[in-house]
Amino acid sequence: MNMSKKKNFIIIFKLFFFVIYSNLYSNDKHNELLNLLEYNYPAEFFFTQASKDSLSEGWMIIGGKGKARIEFTPPNNTLIIADGKWIIFHDPELDRATYLPLESGILQALLDPQSYQNKKSFLVRETKEDGKIVFNIEFNLEEKKQEVFIYFSEKNFTLLGWKIIESANKEIIVKISEIKKVTKEQLLKKNIFKFTEKMRKTGKAYYGPYKRKVNRIENNGRLN
Repeated sequence: MNMSKKKNFIIIFKLFFFVIYSNLYSNDKHNELLNLLEYNYPAEFFFTQASKDSLSEGWMIIGGKGKARIEFTPPNNTLIIADGKWIIFHDPELDRATYLPLESGILQALLDPQSYQNKKSFLVRETKEDGKIVFNIEFNLEEKKQEVFIYFSEKNFTLLGWKIIESANKEIIVKISEIKKVTKEQLLKKNIFKFTEKMRKTGKAYYGPYKRKVNRIENNGRLN
């Protein structure tokens, strides 16, 4: 998987790792946001992710505490799992898995509580518009200002989606088309947030609702 794809896939995680970890510096609006997310999680949902040059659809489960699973609609067979310590990107066609630590690199600033002791590091605002509760988060990451909008239904507090503005020319919008809560007991019965060597070898690594066929590329795509 090339670096541009990895970066796009990481974007979908940034928001959740930022708000799920309760150790981060917190103010009243941040607490309200955490409470609404806790109300929605653990959750299973279908989503559409759109940017200026790409459109993806898929299925996701967010379990909290840095655990998540994303599967995209075929023919995109990329599998992404966060197990609490690592983000795992699996490309089944190449039979290649890439592991990125959650607490280093691009995600370090989002997961390190020390990074947000200063109130100027990030700011959370809350507004209401068109039947939605909107949380606006502004923060600095490596001297680069970024902005996140998170949308909930004002009627039943259901998570509706989010928008991430990385720069003036880069905006990612995720819309949730269907969401339902799942119990922790249901998640424990399956290896939802695990990626084992057995799963990799047998190809039985998917839990989502899609029927898919994976054709492996000979020699993992490497030239002889």
